[in-house]
Amino acid sequence: PDWLVAEVEATRKGLLTLLKNVILLENPMQPGTFLPRFGMDETLSWRHLDSQAQEALRGLYEDYFHRRQEVLWMANAFRTLPALMRATRMLVFGEDLGFVPTCVPPVLHDLGLFGLRIQRMSAEPGAEFGDPANYPYMTVASPSCHDTTTTRGWYEEDEDRRLRFWNGVLGRKGPAPAVCTPAIVRDVVRQHVESSSCWAIFPLQDILALSPKYVTRPAAEETINDPTNPKHYWRYRMHVYLEDVTRDIGLMTDLRAMLVSAGRAEDHRG
Repeated sequence: PDWLVAEVEATRKGLLTLLKNVILLENPMQPGTFLPRFGMDETLSWRHLDSQAQEALRGLYEDYFHRRQEVLWMANAFRTLPALMRATRMLVFGEDLGFVPTCVPPVLHDLGLFGLRIQRMSAEPGAEFGDPANYPYMTVASPSCHDTTTTRGWYEEDEDRRLRFWNGVLGRKGPAPAVCTPAIVRDVVRQHVESSSCWAIFPLQDILALSPKYVTRPAAEETINDPTNPKHYWRYRMHVYLEDVTRDIGLMTDLRAMLVSAGRAEDHRG
């Protein structure tokens, strides 16, 4: 019955919460000593500590994750990354998003590796959205990726954020449309094409969203992977044939015009 299923699920979640309710983990290399757990400030135990204890633990946390490991991480990077780079003729990119140790930017620079810039995940402290016009040259600019919702999905899922993006990034006045139209996607794509990044790479979903004929299904169905959901599998499939897309004169003309205007393609007309 439904009530039993709900009760079992609630019990399971409660037990998992208790299991995760840990601030310090015992060091297996030195029994009797303890290390701070990543995300300890999200536990129930943390919320019950007084401010003095929280401040002391936060200092240990910052030192362990942001300072003490830097030399080790950098040494490992210079040992393993060159080997990976020599093993392939492909360009190697670094996904420097989210939690980025201080040593990452200099390592990428010294090895000549490209970084990644996703507009909704700003690399600039205090900024909610990235500005493609100010991205470093040695980066890949993209509005979304396989581990995020598409531009349409992201735009439509949060009304308050949508308004901030509409006003602050797209420079529009007034309320933001609830639906991410092809015109809105075109503005986003154009920003990235005109960015200062060496590369501008787009998921096919964002390219297809430039045309009304390809946005017939809900945007939520176009997410490739949801890292927060272990039951979300990589089952995305294009709902149109790639051959039909490449024969779409209107879409191809629109894309080429943006690339030529941004200096990323030559104009062979005439």
